[in-house]
Amino acid sequence: MSTDENTSEIDSQPPAAARRPGRRGEPPPKPKPAGMQALEQALSRAGKELKDILSVRP
Repeated sequence: MSTDENTSEIDSQPPAAARRPGRRGEPPPKPKPAGMQALEQALSRAGKELKDILSVRP
């Protein structure tokens, strides 16, 4: 096999990130628990506030 043959086989399949969930028998992603969503939102807000504070300092 040459590298060209391998490349064409790889290019014929979309990357995993481009595939839609559930399309090939994969289960859809499970929704996150409410507590996890609240934690992620709080961390996101805290990170943005920290970024703002650090950008003000010379």
